Amino acid sequence: MDRRSFIRMLGFGALAPLLPGTAAKAGTVGDGERDVEVEQESSRKVVLQDSSVAGLAYYDCEAVWGRLRIGDELTLEREPDNSHDYRAIEVKWRGRKLGYVPRVENLTASYLMDQGTELSGLITRLKEFSGGRKGVEFNLLVAVSRSGATT
Repeated sequence: MDRRSFIRMLGFGALAPLLPGTAAKAGTVGDGERDVEVEQESSRKVVLQDSSVAGLAYYDCEAVWGRLRIGDELTLEREPDNSHDYRAIEVKWRGRKLGYVPRVENLTASYLMDQGTELSGLITRLKEFSGGRKGVEFNLLVAVSRSGATT
């Protein structure tokens, strides 16, 4: 089984063209057996994973809570010098730090970012729990061009 097939089997099929040495033919994405035409738009964003923002209570979430909306874009920034997690990825909304991609979920995203891939986020759910605790769920997105390369 080649790397592309293995990645597809794991459910990360959109990542297969991003792996070194597995570039798809121009205009197609596939494993060589089932190549399919890519959409005609210049690029599209693909959901890499669904996550919740970790550490909301320690950063700016409370200050901006009333302005957060489902569908708002989030900026993701690597923080490799973080003393608690060398794979840390900050989650920001309009320049304000909300928290981090959870440590148990940041392996693939940090690897891609370290390879120069730009990732972003999109708020999918806002939750308020008893006791005033807040929750922000988001899609972690990667832009993929027509050729299957990240943009």
